[in-house]
Amino acid sequence: MTNNWKKFVGVGATVALLFASAISITQPANAAPRLSDAKIAKAMDTPTSLTFWTWVSGIQQQVDLFQAKYPKIKVTVVNVSGHYTKLRTAAIAGSGLPDLAQIEFQFIPTYNQIGLLKDIAPYVSKKFTSQFPGWLVSQVSGSRKQIFAVPQDSGPMGMLYRADIFAKHNITIPTTWAEFAAAAKKLNDADPKVYMTNFVPNDAGWFNGLGWQAGARPFVNRGKNAIQIRLNDVNAVKVANYWANLVKAGTVSADPAWNNDWYAGFNSGRYATWLTAAWGPNFLAGAAKETSGKWRAAPLPQWKAGDNISGNWGGSTTAVMQASANPVAAAVFAEFINTDYASALKFASEPQFLFPATNAILADPAFINAKPAFFGGQQVNKLFGDFGNTVPKDFQWSPFQDVVYSEWSIVAKAIAGKTDVGVALNAYQAAVSKYAAAQGFTVRK
Repeated sequence: MTNNWKKFVGVGATVALLFASAISITQPANAAPRLSDAKIAKAMDTPTSLTFWTWVSGIQQQVDLFQAKYPKIKVTVVNVSGHYTKLRTAAIAGSGLPDLAQIEFQFIPTYNQIGLLKDIAPYVSKKFTSQFPGWLVSQVSGSRKQIFAVPQDSGPMGMLYRADIFAKHNITIPTTWAEFAAAAKKLNDADPKVYMTNFVPNDAGWFNGLGWQAGARPFVNRGKNAIQIRLNDVNAVKVANYWANLVKAGTVSADPAWNNDWYAGFNSGRYATWLTAAWGPNFLAGAAKETSGKWRAAPLPQWKAGDNISGNWGGSTTAVMQASANPVAAAVFAEFINTDYASALKFASEPQFLFPATNAILADPAFINAKPAFFGGQQVNKLFGDFGNTVPKDFQWSPFQDVVYSEWSIVAKAIAGKTDVGVALNAYQAAVSKYAAAQGFTVRK
């Protein structure tokens, strides 16, 4: 997930129209055989123009590296305002789609369901799956060995904490969620102006990542247009009740995120921890410069002592559109910018500050041995890379994730407003199930 991902999430307005027109699309059969190296080489030596929609700042530097290797391929980068909405508008119109577009992991099933994404398995390198952590490969793969996108950045979750606040109040780094709750009470009792952390009521992705860690599996694909929906399963209830209890106790705040007051809270010491993703350290270093040197990183607390499990919050991919007239060149481009060493390493530096997805960077000494002063010289990249190895790979998204995230406000309001969370989760389950059924899905519990 990128630092500026928020402006692309509110995209539910046109989804129903697209599902209504595309619900009967038959998903591709087994992935086609890989194209021969000779045919791929010929395509890359043929004058070709590609259009790439993305929101990543400065990505022209990666494009330049690609074009230096493949001078016959011209790539035009377009930063489109209202990225997702315009993709859908172009799909409805049947024209105006780019060759490639940046797509967040959670929206790959959505765009695959409406037939927008090209299976690029025939065009990528033979070593494709070995270039990324297994759980990321599972996020872009189909059930019949299709590949619908190339991972670009990811967001395995960990805990950033104020070492000075912990030391002042003799707080031990919590390794379990029970310890986290106890530390929250101890801290708030000592200083009511300081909260252990902030429950985020306006970011479904954050809560989803914590549910992922806890074992919640809200969606399971059960075949063509059939889906299991369990937004109120036992693990979802566990996580929601946990945060509801902390909010009721007043030991964590429930401030809306992504605004000036929230940023100021990190600078002022209002929040002693931030449960965040791998892109969080760079984001925090920019948003809370006054606290440089005071932060450290640790794994997420665990539900069971001795476990070592993380969740994921965010991340994006480069996907080839089904409508592209040049899928070979487009697929090679998508793989190159995200796996070529020099190109992928640039994602981790200014102005992008992403957390690269490729193993080559995740194991690179220049990346993992970095010791930023903001975190007191701690190797935070290495830590979050290790957290990525503990993300379960069996998590599935729905093909209408924008609606799921929109309806999550039902639960968020209950937690922040200190009302019945069980009732809210049941209402959440009912709302999403009703929507899915209205779009022609067979809903199973």
